[in-house]
Amino acid sequence: MFKDCHMGRERELPGMEYANEFFDSLHQALAGEQFATIAEAQAFLNQFMRESNTAARDDLHSLTPDQAYAILYEPFASPDVVSFPNPLAVQPDAPVITLFSMLVDAIGEKGLKTTATGNLPRNFCREGMRVYLGDKQYEFDLKIGAFQNETECIPVTAMRYSALAAGLIRKFKGKFVVTKKCRGILEKQGMAGVYSLLFRTYVAKINWGFIYFTESPWMSQGTFAFALYLFSRYGDEWRPAGFYTEAMLRAFPDLIMQIKTRGTISPERLFEMEFTSRFIRSFMRLYGLLEMEEYDYKAPPGTFKVHAQPLLEEIVQFKL
Repeated sequence: MFKDCHMGRERELPGMEYANEFFDSLHQALAGEQFATIAEAQAFLNQFMRESNTAARDDLHSLTPDQAYAILYEPFASPDVVSFPNPLAVQPDAPVITLFSMLVDAIGEKGLKTTATGNLPRNFCREGMRVYLGDKQYEFDLKIGAFQNETECIPVTAMRYSALAAGLIRKFKGKFVVTKKCRGILEKQGMAGVYSLLFRTYVAKINWGFIYFTESPWMSQGTFAFALYLFSRYGDEWRPAGFYTEAMLRAFPDLIMQIKTRGTISPERLFEMEFTSRFIRSFMRLYGLLEMEEYDYKAPPGTFKVHAQPLLEEIVQFKL
């Protein structure tokens, strides 16, 4: 993955595996070549790079290095490769919209009083988690002491932080209120406009590490667009969540170098736990991008199966 003859891109990649492979291939290509001038050598190098950057690779799941780079590092600035429609062409059905609608209703015309720490009231958070999880799972979690405050209601927190950062709600005199911007979007675009704004804000502005208490949000947040590409490519069939973990590491094996090992758990297993928990079970579920089997907490993290939902093709479109 190299942009030009100055080879500046390799420093930005998750690891150096592509740089090492590139130089090995270049060394082989140069064998037996002789150049009369520096210009000839530069022309050969430029052509070699163009061919390397535009050749589809199996380990990148049929993407070229240029396409993979755009999806990984410039997803919102590469419309010829990937785009995120705004607003959506359909009115979305997703948990994040359900939670946001609940918040707008709770705010009403008078506002919703914040807690002393500036969070959403516990009763609202609990009702949001009941709707998000379903009665059975909610009652079980409640019995073991969950949902004591907003920070223990992660889907609600993720929605609220995104709504604030997107300018859809704000705090005013100790209350949450709906902004004029939000009312304008709802009037003109409905939840199709709200969803697009929440989505883009959540992936581009919100620190997942803060919300999910994780040290390496890059593994799930920084690679979000590439992971969405994998679901777009393979998600038409039910597959184990671990399939996508393996697909990510096949493309970027050095991602596990960011993992801090704990005890006897391997870096690969820790990566799987991080990716399936933060990206698949949290982000994709919250935004209605997948259908997921009932999760068994006693089973290995990547064994439950997932299937892409039609909404995925509405929020992200790959032009390959």
